[in-house]
Amino acid sequence: MSIDEVKKRVKYGGAKGGFAMMKKRGALILACVWVCAGVGSLLADNRLKDVFLHQGPKAESSLELGKLVLYFSNRADFTLLPLTESASLHRAQKSYFFPQTKVGADAASAMARVSRVHHAWYSVQVVAVQKPIEGVRVTLTYDPEKIEVYDQFFDSIQLNKALEVMFYNKELKKRLVTGLQTPLLRRAANEKKKHGVIVDCGHGGKDTGAIGYAQLQEKEVTLSVGLRLAQALQQNGISVFLTRDADTTVPIDRRTSFANSVADEAGLLVSIHANMAKNEAASGVETFCLERSLFFSLADEPDKKFAQCVSRLLDDRYAQSKLLAQQVQDSVLACTQKKNGALCDRQVKQAVAQILLGTQLPAALIEVGFLSNKHEALLLRTKSYQQALANGICNGIIAYLRSIA
Repeated sequence: MSIDEVKKRVKYGGAKGGFAMMKKRGALILACVWVCAGVGSLLADNRLKDVFLHQGPKAESSLELGKLVLYFSNRADFTLLPLTESASLHRAQKSYFFPQTKVGADAASAMARVSRVHHAWYSVQVVAVQKPIEGVRVTLTYDPEKIEVYDQFFDSIQLNKALEVMFYNKELKKRLVTGLQTPLLRRAANEKKKHGVIVDCGHGGKDTGAIGYAQLQEKEVTLSVGLRLAQALQQNGISVFLTRDADTTVPIDRRTSFANSVADEAGLLVSIHANMAKNEAASGVETFCLERSLFFSLADEPDKKFAQCVSRLLDDRYAQSKLLAQQVQDSVLACTQKKNGALCDRQVKQAVAQILLGTQLPAALIEVGFLSNKHEALLLRTKSYQQALANGICNGIIAYLRSIA
């Protein structure tokens, strides 16, 4: 068997007879039979870098109930283990095994955090496996009468490889594909216009973010700009929800889960960050949002009607996110020109960042400048420039809300 053929079979769970589940003393033991001796070396350098579990709203009227995201250094290759179901317990288990994958330092604590989360209809367990072969096993336990599981791949903003596993409300899915699409999609896409805003001050606590010129920390800049933005929005009669309001450590999936929990009151999220580059001359402001072309499905969708419904929902959300991102980008440039006439417009870009991926609302992430650039770092540490940035973001949000009214 050629190496190319081995790659095709191992990738995305295609190795026939590669894994079997056996019962021994009441426990499930993973037994592995390699298709050839070359597979071990083929996958030996992969690493699980991080894990996120973004929870959706608790309401049964929500289509998107959550998503699990796993980041890898090289590949998201796995073997899908046999599905097990218990009709009496209303539970099914779906397991992914990532062979020859080591656990990175950041992933270890994230694995434990994710495994402690229990939704009423699903739970996730991510564990490192040492025998009979080293790897990572991900087990989804869910109610098959209420949950439908889909997965897809993408490259992250840091160019890591990632697998996204999505939990959908099965009852709403059935209604979507049987002619009740429009009212449900309106509810799912949050078409009832809400004027609350979620402000995400990037990093915080132990997570300093980038550290730039004169030891200026990203977490300090984002918190100061974010608090000023919150005040400006409130002065314009807009309700504000902060993912953090102090120098505290808040994991990204807790931020997104919080954002989704207030989706009945808020209509958008803006995440504030500051940039960093090896090239100290790099400068400017750029704003990110999602688009569907960033993702590719594991296989052909088993339910094309449902896939079309979800596509419509996401296309609407991503279109609104792009509009939000452009309004924020343009307004920040306009408000900061007096203080930084040479500010570079790095424009609106599309990339996958976790805060955008996990939030079930129109969302944008703005990089307000480069901490590695001496001129911009000196500006970013001043209260007057931070206020100008906050005013610009606020004006962009207001322009967006007016455009969708």
